Amino acid sequence: SALRLTDHDRLSLLYSLSFSAANMDIYGGLLNAATICAYDIRRHGIAQLADWLDKERITVLHTVPTVFRQLTKALAPHRRFGGIRAVDLGGETMFASDVPLFHRHFSDDCLFVNHLAATEASVIAQYVVDRGQTHDGAAMLPVGRSPEGVTVHIRRPDGAEAAVDEV
Repeated sequence: SALRLTDHDRLSLLYSLSFSAANMDIYGGLLNAATICAYDIRRHGIAQLADWLDKERITVLHTVPTVFRQLTKALAPHRRFGGIRAVDLGGETMFASDVPLFHRHFSDDCLFVNHLAATEASVIAQYVVDRGQTHDGAAMLPVGRSPEGVTVHIRRPDGAEAAVDEV
């Protein structure tokens, strides 16, 4: 995984425990001895999330792009999260317009990751946004490629492996 979790990390857990994305935070955190910090968005809302991220010293923010957008658009223009080293988005389309929001509010050494996952297989693909790359004209960002150690095979109903670009 591009996130390279360690025992020094403090992960946000913004999902309901019944939602499969919570497994990434729970098991990813536990397997890497990281601290998992839960926040109830339904109860406390987006308005208090920024202060909570600072108070809990979150280092890895994992959420859906909609929450990321609401969080960053509600911030004062100068507000930056210096302690967050990675923002990992998944579950919805990530747009090129999300990149300037990230640049405005997160440090220059913070990772910005878009991922594609499935309940049955966890992370299938990751795309790390390169700070120097412009996404002009691109409406959506790619989900990337399989992380190191993960191989994805798509099979036809008969079990044979599908060809590249096969529908």
